[in-house]
Amino acid sequence: MSTVFRLFRYLLGIGVILLVLASGVTFYALTDLNRPANAANGQQLLFTIAPGESVATIATRLEQQHLITSATLFRLDLKLRNVESAIKAGDFQLAPSQTPQQIIDTITQPPSASLSQVLIPEGWRIGQIADRLAALDIVDKTRFLSLTMTGTFHYDFLPDRPRGGDIEGYLFPDTYSFARQGTGREQRVLDMMLANFGRRITPDLRGQATERGYTLHQIVTLASIVEREAQVDAERPIIAGVFYNRLDQGMKLDADPTTQYALGHAGDWWPLLRLDPNTVDDPYNTYVHPGLPPGPISNPGLASIDAAIHPAHHDYLYFVACGNGKHAFATTLEEHERNRVRCGNR
Repeated sequence: MSTVFRLFRYLLGIGVILLVLASGVTFYALTDLNRPANAANGQQLLFTIAPGESVATIATRLEQQHLITSATLFRLDLKLRNVESAIKAGDFQLAPSQTPQQIIDTITQPPSASLSQVLIPEGWRIGQIADRLAALDIVDKTRFLSLTMTGTFHYDFLPDRPRGGDIEGYLFPDTYSFARQGTGREQRVLDMMLANFGRRITPDLRGQATERGYTLHQIVTLASIVEREAQVDAERPIIAGVFYNRLDQGMKLDADPTTQYALGHAGDWWPLLRLDPNTVDDPYNTYVHPGLPPGPISNPGLASIDAAIHPAHHDYLYFVACGNGKHAFATTLEEHERNRVRCGNR
């Protein structure tokens, strides 16, 4: 048998093997097009594709969010269908029960998800957030509030939270784009806000928080009070410093917003205090109970959380609002009383 013939047989054999392998991979990829990641899970997720985002990144994120089983096969599916360049940027509603083919069909068409842009201000409590989202038909208020108490959330910053507590303090204030359709939308909204907290309050910031000898939950609790007291950013670290000084000296915080939180209800979440706060016996009322309240009284923004982590160092123990968004600070009760008179707060 000539060398040329043997070489021909060898190359032919290699070609047949490669053809079989290619056919197998193609068959498996085409089969994958009709195999959902989780046929039993129809919960819709908001999936955003950024302009210019690469196919590799899109496929990887789809796999990370358990919308597909394999980023590699998904990319092969796209290539086989010759639609890699047809993927659109925008917001899409996707579910694990969709097959890769259905997902490809969705993301290669202009996005049709109905989105509402919503501003959640700093210092709002959960009830206020629920009211706004329900008014915009983004959530069912009852289900939303129930989930804040009983929902399961897997975030590394939540274990500090006491058992049985809600997630007040961790719904990060920001402007969001929420979908007004799909099942499980209450869970989706809460996950978006909690995930935003995790991104904005970085592991480095969390580490700095615990260096003060407080848990992250305690830091967020103090920040939530600062958020309700401060109107001027420059005063946030000063107000945080006042509260730390009072805690260090064993003084009650005497923070009006904690009494308002105790008395607040639907329709009047932050009532004006027309009574003696010392008469309100509620665990959150810092006029009656020493130390920090059991948990946050609002959802603070980054500036207030940063102030609670990095308070100003001073000797102030008191402050009073002066009606112009600013406060007068004092080291003694006598000076504080003079400030109250000067600011018209008696």
